[in-house]
Amino acid sequence: MGIRGLLTFVESKPNQFMVDYAFHSSTIIVDANNVLYKLYDTCNGSNVAFGCDYDLVYSHFDEFCSLLDSCNVKPIMVFDGGLDVDNRKEMTREIRTKKRMTTEISCNPSRQERLNVLPLFGKHIFTAACKKHNYQVVQCDYEADDEIALLSRILNRPVF
Repeated sequence: MGIRGLLTFVESKPNQFMVDYAFHSSTIIVDANNVLYKLYDTCNGSNVAFGCDYDLVYSHFDEFCSLLDSCNVKPIMVFDGGLDVDNRKEMTREIRTKKRMTTEISCNPSRQERLNVLPLFGKHIFTAACKKHNYQVVQCDYEADDEIALLSRILNRPVF
């Protein structure tokens, strides 16, 4: 869900909003969908026009998990569900689906350009990397924002 423009605003004034902090030896609650897309977006060398290099993408996900392990950080990965309780997000979902379909249709191996489309098994390999590292993985029925906030409050843990 999120707040449109918040990340851009915070990143535009790093000295005002950002403080370096050595976070370690703790549990965090993770918006897994958000991290999945961000990690895939930063994975170099994978071209979805050819069906995706899953080994490369899995290695990128595994490297992220190893980085968390090296800091003794144990995430609880919380994925959004596919259901919408009151159809508030129906319009947003429809717009995103149309945009994703347009992008996927434009995938052309002859142009060799990298498009920002999560591969078909992207979520599956991310979950596999998480399970390899013994992370708790939770799949919500609906939007995960409320569950993430609730877990954070009950467990007194930060959200990533």
